Amino acid sequence: MSLELAHVSLDAPGAPRFQDLSVSVEPREIFVVLGANGCGKSTFLRLCIGLLAPTSGAVRVLGEPLDALRGPALEKLRRQVGYVFQEGALLESLTVRENAALPLAYAGGLTAAARRERVEQCLALVGMTEDAGKRASGLSLGKRKRAAMARAIVARPRLLLLDDPTSGLDSLQAYETVALIRSLRRETGATVVVVSNDATRFLKSADRVAILYKGTFSSVGKAYDVMNGQDPWLSEVFDTILKAESREGEY
Repeated sequence: MSLELAHVSLDAPGAPRFQDLSVSVEPREIFVVLGANGCGKSTFLRLCIGLLAPTSGAVRVLGEPLDALRGPALEKLRRQVGYVFQEGALLESLTVRENAALPLAYAGGLTAAARRERVEQCLALVGMTEDAGKRASGLSLGKRKRAAMARAIVARPRLLLLDDPTSGLDSLQAYETVALIRSLRRETGATVVVVSNDATRFLKSADRVAILYKGTFSSVGKAYDVMNGQDPWLSEVFDTILKAESREGEY
């Protein structure tokens, strides 16, 4: 398995509380965790990379138990995981190309020419070749997210974690981003874990989904099965949409 959580609970100051989170994510899968703003989706990703330790339960990444790893062993594992933060977390003073090259500066094992070639390949994959020389500070949000994806895949990770990749984007950019995620999975072979509140888009593109609701997974399964089930959060979402549509004639 690429990622496994077994009976994970979290009770930490300043963090959402989790109770008995259990899930297994298979290699090359696009696995999407959906939930409302503030439900703990970003916290879930931090648990998956070892930035937070669970109060109880176990997290295994690429077959390795996170609680057993320290120092160099943990850093070695993290180099096999790409992480895209919600706002990109680019270094503002660097160009897109320089940001994308950063992981290779720490990985070692490649010549300078090989590093340059790898960076250009990744920029092309995310459609950022023409913007490669621009500073990160001058990019739109959509391009910042694409540049961050290039940086996340440049070291050829086996697991890619994406924090709300469509947040703040217009409808066209959001659909393009979802298509890009599927393309990256196909081109890199990485397992992709996405957290988002964008149920309407990701229910159609995920291999499987989990709904994070009130500190636990209220549903886990194939997108079609979850969408047509009785999940309480999805019921709230669709009820809200229906109520909004029924009021259209009032304005």
